Amino acid sequence: MAKSASDLFKSVSAKLKDSISSDLLIVSASLYDKSLITTQLLKEMLEGLDSNSNKADKLVNVLQTTLDAHTNPDAYLQEVCSALKEKGQKQIVDVVNELEHALFISTMQSIDSSSASVPTNKPEDTPASNRIQGRLEKWLKEGKVELKVTRINMHGAPGAGKTCSLHLLLNEPPPASTDSTPIACRAVQATKISIDDKNKWERVEIKDLLNQLASHLAEAPASSDDVSDCSDKLLLEEPPKKKPTDIEVMKEISNALETGKFQKLSTNWVYFIDSGGQQAYRELLPLFTRAAALNIITIDLTKGLDEKCKFQYHIDQHMYPIDTDLKYSNRDIICSTISSEAMLNPIEIPYVSDMPDHPHYFILGTRKELVTDEKLKEMNESLREYRANDKVMKQNERQGSIIFPVNTLLPAGSKEREEASVELCTAISNCAVEMRIELPIRLLTFEISLQREAKKKERSFLTKEEAIQIGKSLRLDESDIDEALRYLHNVTIILYYHEVLPNIIFVDPKPILDILSHLIAITCVDRTKLHLLANPPPSPDEMNNLRNFGLFNKDIFRIIGKQIFLHSNFKTSHMIKLLRHLHIIAKVENRKEGDYFFPCALPSYDKLNPASKVVRPLLIAWEIHNRGTTTLAIPQGLFPLTIVHLLEKKDKVDFCPVGKGFYRCHDAMSLRIYKEYTIDIINRYTHIEIRFYDCKEFCPQIRELVTDAIKEAAKISMLMMIIFLH
Repeated sequence: MAKSASDLFKSVSAKLKDSISSDLLIVSASLYDKSLITTQLLKEMLEGLDSNSNKADKLVNVLQTTLDAHTNPDAYLQEVCSALKEKGQKQIVDVVNELEHALFISTMQSIDSSSASVPTNKPEDTPASNRIQGRLEKWLKEGKVELKVTRINMHGAPGAGKTCSLHLLLNEPPPASTDSTPIACRAVQATKISIDDKNKWERVEIKDLLNQLASHLAEAPASSDDVSDCSDKLLLEEPPKKKPTDIEVMKEISNALETGKFQKLSTNWVYFIDSGGQQAYRELLPLFTRAAALNIITIDLTKGLDEKCKFQYHIDQHMYPIDTDLKYSNRDIICSTISSEAMLNPIEIPYVSDMPDHPHYFILGTRKELVTDEKLKEMNESLREYRANDKVMKQNERQGSIIFPVNTLLPAGSKEREEASVELCTAISNCAVEMRIELPIRLLTFEISLQREAKKKERSFLTKEEAIQIGKSLRLDESDIDEALRYLHNVTIILYYHEVLPNIIFVDPKPILDILSHLIAITCVDRTKLHLLANPPPSPDEMNNLRNFGLFNKDIFRIIGKQIFLHSNFKTSHMIKLLRHLHIIAKVENRKEGDYFFPCALPSYDKLNPASKVVRPLLIAWEIHNRGTTTLAIPQGLFPLTIVHLLEKKDKVDFCPVGKGFYRCHDAMSLRIYKEYTIDIINRYTHIEIRFYDCKEFCPQIRELVTDAIKEAAKISMLMMIIFLH
């Protein structure tokens, strides 16, 4: 039976009377200041002739009577607790902490008592979105945290200074290593704080979240009508020697409440995703990151805007040029990022408001200490085409400057570095692109518990059974767990692919991204450094098959992903299943070189053969939906997805032989269609070109086949409308 606010107050009333009798005047004044007692009662407390003990008894009885009759007793009780703690001595605070502790335990360990009267639908009879929304409504009634969240993705060419810029934003020392960033790093969670009226961001760890959550619960405990007191029963159910993570998390929060040692909850959160700049990494990035509200495009100012830079890979402080003729300039990076991100459809998430309709862009120029003001002015003038784009943030609106220049290598701990960090944080904060999320306290506690358990087990993932056990004392049943994980997949850094890996939750996605990153990187570095990526290194045959054919066997994962595959609950077959689900790889039949095809491991084409003079090529370009402009860049990740989708049509599409003028590259592929025709599909970076050399009467079927594959790939990338041009 759920306890009401009145019952909970009554349970501590005797202790409260004893504790406030010696501090009656201050407590009465505090309650009166918050309009919780009348002027007449205050006068009685201050001037009455009765003993302090009797006055305290009357004061507590009046509070109890008011609470019993109040239309919103929970809110009234919260205000009483706040007033008592604000002015009361330690003995009063101890009693209030006990009351708040009971409220917290009830909130965390019960299901909304009113839900028992609401009939539940079987999962198969209710759309997933409705089920999630229904549960969210229930959990939000119990208690919620209202957050302002900004998702920031960091883009740029290799070596442009993305990681150094992130360290500057957090006012942390420059990184000691220059090794290449993988496809994406684990999201850095930070909160915005204001010190001396200066905006700063600081990295948030699990312990910080626990303390901040305790603060929120102390200020605004959840409705006691929605909770039941079952803490004693749960503690008896748990084994005495080893407490599960969820109990530990709740205990830490409870201890913070009892001792009063907690930080105020910051409601301004930032998620930073730092990413690798190599072309193959950029192609895979959209599959593992959500659309960001703000995209920071990092450019190296010393390279100018139009200097073509070769892609490189850094490992063990050494640089390795990537074997490709593909070169990008800073202008190309800016154009490609803006075009690709602009064509992403935003995710619709329940209880998320103020989500920006379109992504925004912030152009960050590094190494400003090495360029003159005249050079910087010239570069800004050269980017004047973006001045009219209100999605591109301006560094100075009146002067028309777009690039925000920084020196990311200022000495650690210096006043200059701190000032540069504050200036950059303020500029980005002023972009005002945060979304508002109502996150149930129950789910926030669940997420923290998942992170803590994974850290304890020294793993990047948890099993569904482990998540279920964690959810038990939060009173989340198995179906609750599934819906909670789906929601956390959308609003946090947790990845949960319930369609193909329903028993695996990636609390930290970095290891699976590292596997893909290393699978690409081993095709770039010298054999003398292969052991740093794969130990033992792949055999010469394995390397040849991957570099020249894009083919591999799953056993290669055992040498480039040892850490994650040490655990029996995550096997190489799981990795294969995930990559096939995301259409990153395609299964091939009867190939001695390997069982799976990974186009991103292939080199770029050197030069193109002459096109047919009989059949004009089909050109495919993109239009940003409802904005009336045609982009001149292929959305990142779309080309390899299209190739994989085509090869999955096994009865219609197959590889062409290697050589003989056929392409086998990550940006150009020759394919056999219906066993007798050949097409070349080429990424021109401003459009996709399909060349057909056979009977032109068959062109409509070829067009339909390819455009269907592109549409399927666009769904995976959540792209907007596609238009086709001959």
